[in-house]
Amino acid sequence: MLAQGDGMARSGQRNLGMTPISARHYAINDLVTFGNTWQIRLTGFRVLGPGDSANVQVVGIDMTVKNLATQPSRLDDSYLLSFRDTRGLPHAIGEQTGICQLSTGEKQCLDALTLAAGAERSGDIGAIGLVSTTQFTLTLDSIAQPGVAHEVIWDLSLH
Repeated sequence: MLAQGDGMARSGQRNLGMTPISARHYAINDLVTFGNTWQIRLTGFRVLGPGDSANVQVVGIDMTVKNLATQPSRLDDSYLLSFRDTRGLPHAIGEQTGICQLSTGEKQCLDALTLAAGAERSGDIGAIGLVSTTQFTLTLDSIAQPGVAHEVIWDLSLH
């Protein structure tokens, strides 16, 4: 049985209502809608370059976010992004790294950007990963209702 708002529409869009859910796994190009607040689509995951030591690399997560609310909002006011490797170890992401860029070239992290009602922006969020690791997860958790509202996981792989 599906929880309220869960499931896949014919367009490939997945919609998560406010019903308590367990973690759902998504892939690149899945469109995930969070009630009437946000839409997020990850469109790519790649190595951007070397890190500050030989065993570290900088990776980029290409993303499009849309504010579905009726007022300006910031994604990180409601949700927390976490970037982890397959062992569950956390890695720096977004503003923690200072490595973010909008599609316009502006040095701004999508998760910390205030978007007008109905506005959509694209760009990449930088993260730090070990060179020896190719499998990661990006998790989005509700700040307002931890463990109750949303825990969404994107499975990411470097090829």
